[in-house]
Amino acid sequence: MWKKYEVWAYRLAALGWMGIIFLQSSKPGSQIRIQPPVDKAIHMGAFGVLAFLLALGAGRRLERHVVWLIPLTVAVLGGMDEFHQSFSPGRSVSFDDVVADFTGALAATMAWWLARRQGMELVKEGR
Repeated sequence: MWKKYEVWAYRLAALGWMGIIFLQSSKPGSQIRIQPPVDKAIHMGAFGVLAFLLALGAGRRLERHVVWLIPLTVAVLGGMDEFHQSFSPGRSVSFDDVVADFTGALAATMAWWLARRQGMELVKEGR
């Protein structure tokens, strides 16, 4: 099921998604018109997508560590994103945004885990 080219395609997609997040964080505050609490939902969604792509790109060797490794990695990336964002005019660092990033990553990782588990059960049953 884990074909090498598929794993690398997801890894490249995750890298591209990280680039999009980086570009969005580089925008000055005057170009951002999103207010709380909608900004937290956007953080959860953006970093949830990143977590799902990273989980899909984990491959067989890391598959059993995905549930704890991906949310932790995404939380670190979220913190780095907040630090990077602090250099953009009119933007600030928010610990709440990092929490939203982690929450989105955790939800996406659990969705990946449930999908994998369901898929495995269907294969075992011969469907």
